[in-house]
Amino acid sequence: MAPDAGERSEDPFAHTRMTLGEHLGELRKRLFRGVLAVVLLFIGGLFFSDQITAVILQPHRDSVAKLNAEQEALAREQVEQHPEER
Repeated sequence: MAPDAGERSEDPFAHTRMTLGEHLGELRKRLFRGVLAVVLLFIGGLFFSDQITAVILQPHRDSVAKLNAEQEALAREQVEQHPEER
Protein backbone atom coordinates (compact mmCIF):
# COMPACT_ATOMS: atom_id res chain seq x y z
CA MET A 1 0.00 0.00 0.00
CA ALA A 2 1.54 3.29 -1.12
CA PRO A 3 1.69 6.16 1.36
CA ASP A 4 -0.47 9.12 0.52
CA ALA A 5 0.55 12.79 0.64
CA GLY A 6 -0.65 13.18 4.24
CA GLU A 7 1.73 10.49 5.49
CA ARG A 8 4.72 12.02 3.68
CA SER A 9 4.25 15.39 5.36
CA GLU A 10 4.24 13.69 8.78
CA ASP A 11 7.59 12.01 8.11
CA PRO A 12 9.85 13.09 11.03
CA PHE A 13 12.96 12.56 8.87
CA ALA A 14 11.78 14.54 5.85
CA HIS A 15 14.21 17.39 6.61
CA THR A 16 17.18 14.96 6.62
CA ARG A 17 16.67 13.57 3.12
CA MET A 18 19.58 14.34 0.78
CA THR A 19 20.51 13.46 -2.77
CA LEU A 20 23.64 11.48 -3.60
CA GLY A 21 25.45 14.70 -4.53
CA GLU A 22 24.52 16.27 -1.21
CA HIS A 23 25.78 13.19 0.64
CA LEU A 24 29.07 13.31 -1.24
CA GLY A 25 29.41 17.04 -0.53
CA GLU A 26 28.79 16.42 3.17
CA LEU A 27 31.34 13.57 3.17
CA ARG A 28 33.93 15.76 1.44
CA LYS A 29 33.39 18.54 3.99
CA ARG A 30 33.71 16.18 6.97
CA LEU A 31 36.78 14.45 5.56
CA PHE A 32 38.47 17.80 4.92
CA ARG A 33 37.73 18.95 8.48
CA GLY A 34 39.02 15.65 9.89
CA VAL A 35 42.25 15.77 7.89
CA LEU A 36 42.74 19.43 8.80
CA ALA A 37 42.30 18.60 12.50
CA VAL A 38 44.84 15.76 12.28
CA VAL A 39 47.37 17.99 10.49
CA LEU A 40 46.95 20.81 13.00
CA LEU A 41 47.29 18.44 15.97
CA PHE A 42 50.36 16.84 14.37
CA ILE A 43 52.01 20.24 13.91
CA GLY A 44 51.13 21.18 17.49
CA GLY A 45 52.52 17.86 18.69
CA LEU A 46 55.79 18.48 16.86
CA PHE A 47 56.07 21.96 18.33
CA PHE A 48 55.44 20.74 21.90
CA SER A 49 57.09 17.32 21.54
CA ASP A 50 59.72 17.94 24.23
CA GLN A 51 57.14 19.03 26.80
CA ILE A 52 54.77 16.17 25.91
CA THR A 53 57.59 13.63 26.19
CA ALA A 54 58.66 15.04 29.56
CA VAL A 55 55.12 14.78 30.94
CA ILE A 56 54.66 11.23 29.66
CA LEU A 57 58.06 9.97 30.89
CA GLN A 58 58.02 11.65 34.33
CA PRO A 59 56.26 8.76 36.16
CA HIS A 60 58.78 6.32 34.67
CA ARG A 61 61.71 8.48 35.72
CA ASP A 62 60.30 8.79 39.26
CA SER A 63 59.87 5.01 39.51
CA VAL A 64 63.39 4.31 38.25
CA ALA A 65 64.88 6.84 40.69
CA LYS A 66 62.96 5.26 43.58
CA LEU A 67 64.02 1.73 42.60
CA ASN A 68 67.65 2.83 42.21
CA ALA A 69 67.62 4.43 45.66
CA GLU A 70 66.10 1.28 47.20
CA GLN A 71 68.61 -0.99 45.48
CA GLU A 72 71.51 1.24 46.45
CA ALA A 73 70.41 1.19 50.09
CA LEU A 74 70.03 -2.60 49.95
CA ALA A 75 73.50 -2.99 48.41
CA ARG A 76 75.09 -0.71 51.03
CA GLU A 77 73.41 -2.69 53.79
CA GLN A 78 74.68 -5.99 52.39
CA VAL A 79 78.23 -4.60 52.06
CA GLU A 80 78.14 -3.37 55.66
CA GLN A 81 76.97 -6.78 56.89
CA HIS A 82 79.41 -8.80 54.75
CA PRO A 83 82.34 -6.61 53.66
CA GLU A 84 84.34 -9.68 52.62
CA GLU A 85 81.79 -10.42 49.83
CA ARG A 86 82.28 -7.06 48.27
